[in-house]
Amino acid sequence: ILSLGLYCAGEFTIGTWGATYAVSVLAVSPDEAAKWISLYFCGITVGRIISGFISMKASDNTMIRSGVTVSLVGMIILTLPIGNFSLLGLLLIGIGFGPIFPSILHSVPERFGAKYSADLTGFHMGGAYAIGFAVQLAFGFIATSTTFKITPFVLLGFILLLFTVNEIKIKTIN
Repeated sequence: ILSLGLYCAGEFTIGTWGATYAVSVLAVSPDEAAKWISLYFCGITVGRIISGFISMKASDNTMIRSGVTVSLVGMIILTLPIGNFSLLGLLLIGIGFGPIFPSILHSVPERFGAKYSADLTGFHMGGAYAIGFAVQLAFGFIATSTTFKITPFVLLGFILLLFTVNEIKIKTIN
């Protein structure tokens, strides 16, 4: 539940506050920021389509690790002082996020057993959305009171924690 919650925290936070980051930190116009956030969501869609084909040959753990890696590259690009080109990071974050959510859910029967997987998937979904909602709300209050410059670093924290939680779970299974 925690790994999926951390994913939702990242997805919801960038989806809700990414345009504000682009406007207040990167000084792009609001309509330009909205276009880039649209590309972020397109990236998630493209990432899910691509990962759907790759997942026929790759394991859920490989898909999660690949998604984390691509999204990390996107987060690094988002922090670079390269003007509007840093917004390409949003697209890469979206592409990287694409395989994470479905791969975590798909791994539930393997990780916890098929007998309880339907119930656990429900707990995963409810818990993940509650965490995601609470975190994006808290982030909004914190960033509004301080600065939106923290956005990529907070996202980086979410994805690194997700990776760590996922790796710990893999180790406990094996």
